[in-house]
Amino acid sequence: MDAQTLQFAMFLGLAAGVYTLVTVGIEIARRLTLQSRDTAQAGAGVVEVIPTRHK
Repeated sequence: MDAQTLQFAMFLGLAAGVYTLVTVGIEIARRLTLQSRDTAQAGAGVVEVIPTRHK
């Protein structure tokens, strides 16, 4: 494997790692936002049904 191919393979691995970290970070932020919103509404006595994507 020459140096250019190795560099490209390392770039692809790095890109996949960054993509994974960003995707997981967005999902964690979304869950925390929904959790804090539910907590605030529970304190105010508001009940809201949040539809889920699970079937």
